[in-house]
Amino acid sequence: MTRAGKSWKRKGNNHYGVLAPFLEPVAASVKMKRDSLGGVNTKPIPPADEQFEVSTRAEQSDDPPYPPSPIIRRIEWAPASTIVRKARGGDNWPITWGDDDALYTAYGDGRGFKPNVRRKLSMGLCRVTGDPQEFLVVNLRSPTAEGLGDGKSGVKASGMLMVDGLLYMLVRNAKNSQLAWSKDRGRTWTWSDWKFQTSFGYPTFLNFGRNYDGARDSFVYI
Repeated sequence: MTRAGKSWKRKGNNHYGVLAPFLEPVAASVKMKRDSLGGVNTKPIPPADEQFEVSTRAEQSDDPPYPPSPIIRRIEWAPASTIVRKARGGDNWPITWGDDDALYTAYGDGRGFKPNVRRKLSMGLCRVTGDPQEFLVVNLRSPTAEGLGDGKSGVKASGMLMVDGLLYMLVRNAKNSQLAWSKDRGRTWTWSDWKFQTSFGYPTFLNFGRNYDGARDSFVYI
């Protein structure tokens, strides 16, 4: 899944430049005639003028920069016509898979899904149920989590994670990042009395499946 779209190569946009050294070799290494397990890669990277361009350099060479991955076997590109756009104006959208099979997420600088909240929020919460073709979204109103202010002047969620039914949220723009948690799936939140230090300004959680059930140890990774 990608949120960059056409803005990946847009002139004057440096938001995604930091990701190119990581994503371009991944895309290039998958573009091979055969992968490491002998399967034929039938999903080549699309031409540069299509919406989901990753690397023109990968298009121009049949020699990948790294050996084929035994884990990433292919990259599949969804047609632009299948993209569903809702909650226009909001961004960020850290997301986690809850114990109730719902997805919990947060947006920045928006008014959520229709019916929109009346006032634009720097941070708002949502709950998503259903499947990708037919899903239902509810704006979770929470006085103890919602924030006001645009851009750097308002708090923004940078990470969401549910573990053992407890929902956690990492929040930036709070004079260094802060942790909050909710015992009632996002309706009310408790905030830590401490904050991260030493420029740990935009942390996010590494999710491991539904309710963190796929975790390989007893740690949470940030």
